[in-house]
Amino acid sequence: MASAVDLAGIKAHLRVDHDDEDTLIAGYLSAAQAHVVRYLRRDLDTEFPSGWPFEADQAVRMLTCHWYEHRAPTTDGGAGMLPGVKGLLSGLRCLS
Repeated sequence: MASAVDLAGIKAHLRVDHDDEDTLIAGYLSAAQAHVVRYLRRDLDTEFPSGWPFEADQAVRMLTCHWYEHRAPTTDGGAGMLPGVKGLLSGLRCLS
């Protein structure tokens, strides 16, 4: 993925200064990147080889942080997109 968000950056964003949960955070980060790509219905790596648009990277940050801080199952099974993330990505989404 050409997302500018990496493990060190997301740990700083989360204010996590230990390595105890690196595997967990890296998993959430990878899932968030994949989730953004699926939601947008675009190949961001091909379309933006020098790096994803800011909105896509910010959505990755928001999703990763949300999943890290709210680990309990949700009533919708976690299938829904967070409203703030959805709004952030709305201008980038392919509808076809």
